[in-house]
Amino acid sequence: MYRDLIGAGHAADLPTSTQTRYVHVRPKAANKLDTDDAPIIGPVVRKCFCLNKQLVRALLLEHPWSPNAAPR
Repeated sequence: MYRDLIGAGHAADLPTSTQTRYVHVRPKAANKLDTDDAPIIGPVVRKCFCLNKQLVRALLLEHPWSPNAAPR
């Protein structure tokens, strides 16, 4: 979905966490001058993929983790 939107020139208007189920995109730029080139529209503020809170919460409830537990 994201690849299609970016390829169609919508890199500046990607879905938010409330519009998707598992992942969303957030700005990761140091400032508004920290950009990458996007197809069709040119420079946009750098972004990164993040997991939605609901997904992380569900994973933690399904697979509890203890800070004192030994790694598997």
